[in-house]
Amino acid sequence: MSKANEGFQKDRTYTDVYFLKIDASGHSSIVASNPSDVVDRVFDHFERTVVDAVDQTKQLCGCGYAEFWGWQGDGGLCVFHDASESVSQRTALQCGMDILDYRLRHMQEALTRLGANGELHVRVAIHRGTFTFKGHGRLGSIHSKDLNFVAHLETATPKDALAISKDVHDRCPSDLAEKFWLLPFNFEGSRVAVYSSRDRRDLSFDWIAYVPIAESVRINMLPRRYSEEDKSQIMQFAQLEVVDLGTALSTCAQYLLSTLRPAPYRDVVKGLIANGANYVCLVLNPDSDAAGHYAEARGEEGLIDKIRTSIKKIEKFAGSLGADKDRFELHLYSSLPHFAGIMIDRKAEGLLLFAPYLPNLGGRSLVPRADSPHFAVLRKTCPQFFTQIDNYVDVLLNDSQTQKVL
Repeated sequence: MSKANEGFQKDRTYTDVYFLKIDASGHSSIVASNPSDVVDRVFDHFERTVVDAVDQTKQLCGCGYAEFWGWQGDGGLCVFHDASESVSQRTALQCGMDILDYRLRHMQEALTRLGANGELHVRVAIHRGTFTFKGHGRLGSIHSKDLNFVAHLETATPKDALAISKDVHDRCPSDLAEKFWLLPFNFEGSRVAVYSSRDRRDLSFDWIAYVPIAESVRINMLPRRYSEEDKSQIMQFAQLEVVDLGTALSTCAQYLLSTLRPAPYRDVVKGLIANGANYVCLVLNPDSDAAGHYAEARGEEGLIDKIRTSIKKIEKFAGSLGADKDRFELHLYSSLPHFAGIMIDRKAEGLLLFAPYLPNLGGRSLVPRADSPHFAVLRKTCPQFFTQIDNYVDVLLNDSQTQKVL
């Protein structure tokens, strides 16, 4: 890696600087499926290839400065600056395009030659901005909103693509500008243009699925229910209350009476109750009209018996709590269930594990409830939705048709 440019002066602010951020997409697949020495060789080669691309393009374009100011395992930050902004801009863009068009293929071939498993792709982002130089010994200490922007943009960029801010695109000469096209939706208040050999439709889908649309928030999603270990690790942080809402809560009941050792879910629930938290179960009343209609609609002939079995298990668990049993509740509601959810400290800065039930057509298209998508939602990041579910739980608990069993 080249030595830092002695022309930069400490504490001076530089404008019209181009930041290029690059990262290896697929890093985790390579790390997980190869010995550490093979992983090291793969990413050593990746670094050398990218640095060589910058050095060669710098010489070709006659750019005054083009150096990496940091490399963290699978990617780094390169800074471009020249007395002529058009030169530094062209150098940065040509570097990004060269890596995608030529270097990437050679790096993927090297992966095969090394006998490594996994896939290697790249994400590249470029933004123009300002920064204050802190000194040659502090290249990693740069406080710049523009540097933050390019780092965020690189993370959001689809694999095997070069994304540039609209500010960069607007300054491009026509021969470079025409190689890029604007992606749908803004990113942190800016339009983004992209260069890639990938299909535009696929790139747009990747972008839309990852980049937040206006007023959207990020949440975790699983295509299946959380495992016993997952739930146990999450619930251990409850301080006030856990509300467990479902149709039968058969999985919960099974965990609470598990004969396996260790039994993490049961141990966490007992620990929460012993420490003063309440645990509230909401189960569909098997004797209600809603239960019969729901079982018929889903084509589940054994649903009513399944609910009754769960209730007996939950009651048995409650009996094992001794003096703490008053902090364990079981309520039977009588409306149609539409989702399952676990709410942790719902009246405070809580967490919701939410699973909307996918509709079924009388057994002809039966999607198991456990295979519905599951989401983790924080009140502080999604307050409106969290409050809606919180209010729904209050309505169920206060409904005149809801029976408190425990």
